[in-house]
Amino acid sequence: MEKSTSKNQACAAIVFSHGSRREEGICRIVELVCQDIAAQTPALLKVCPAYMSFNQPDMQSAVAECVAAGADKIIILPYFLYDGIHITQDIPELITQMEEKYPRVEFCLTDSLGYNPLLSLLMQHKLGRLLPKSQLACIYPNMHSSHPVQIENASMDLIEELLPENNYTPAEKAVAKRLIHASGDPGIVNYLVFSPGAAEKTVELLKNGADIITDVKMVLAGIKTALAEEFGCRVSCPLADLKTPKNVSGNALTRSQIAMQNTGRKLENAVVAIGNAPTALLSLLDIVSQLGIKPGVVIGMPVGFIQAAESKDLLMASDIPFISIRGNRGGSNLAAATVNALLLQAEKQVLCPR
Repeated sequence: MEKSTSKNQACAAIVFSHGSRREEGICRIVELVCQDIAAQTPALLKVCPAYMSFNQPDMQSAVAECVAAGADKIIILPYFLYDGIHITQDIPELITQMEEKYPRVEFCLTDSLGYNPLLSLLMQHKLGRLLPKSQLACIYPNMHSSHPVQIENASMDLIEELLPENNYTPAEKAVAKRLIHASGDPGIVNYLVFSPGAAEKTVELLKNGADIITDVKMVLAGIKTALAEEFGCRVSCPLADLKTPKNVSGNALTRSQIAMQNTGRKLENAVVAIGNAPTALLSLLDIVSQLGIKPGVVIGMPVGFIQAAESKDLLMASDIPFISIRGNRGGSNLAAATVNALLLQAEKQVLCPR
């Protein structure tokens, strides 16, 4: 779950490695790590590699590059397995030198990679590639199970081990696990953001029969509609009922925007799940601003490279309770998975009240 910092800081990151005489090996790996971080964290001004020895750029050069790009906060990410002398002594000394040279720049040093279940899982997969097939059951004990409940329970048990340490509430944890399950990506939780109490509020809304409104039919199709209807929740997709022609090239608005505008007062106190169209989320924010209509909670997870990250940033800056995924990630399956996670939490509370 995201921990926010000052919105006014221009941040850059440095992936710092020991370096190697085999330059083509370590440098390529660190460059790929930098590319991944830059692609998934577009808010960063720059992501640079740096090396303790053998390779270039060194720390001083990488810091100078970040400062030249306009960074006033530089986050240093050690590509080391454990906190040895480089982490505890050498890098802090380098940071002290950089702080003296750039007094207006804030420097932050993260922990080393350390133990992480994801690394253990990676090793397990590598082991599985070399073991005889007859012995794979000891690594993947549920691989031959065909019972859907057993498969899902086994998945959730594994996901539980992969979750990073965090102060999730039970409802937030349920969402995080469902998103990992739906995406197959344990790293998705690094981009997951809740406004305070949003997950718990969604559970209460669902228990009390709030409308569930989706931006596209794909989100609607993924929601456990039968369970929602048990609580009296009406699940609808305004876009599916839109009677305008599909070709809107002569209209300044997209069909998603028109559908959201047509929803109007139905948005009041509803659970709105947006997993596809950034324009639908932008239109919803306009409705809230201009008409004072306020949804109960917005699950804002539009996916893509045009307006997706920006629309979610605007949602997170608003006073609407929200559950969202930073950056370009998202999708109909993740929006539906979030709704389902909280529907199941609602069912659990009704069946097993405290």
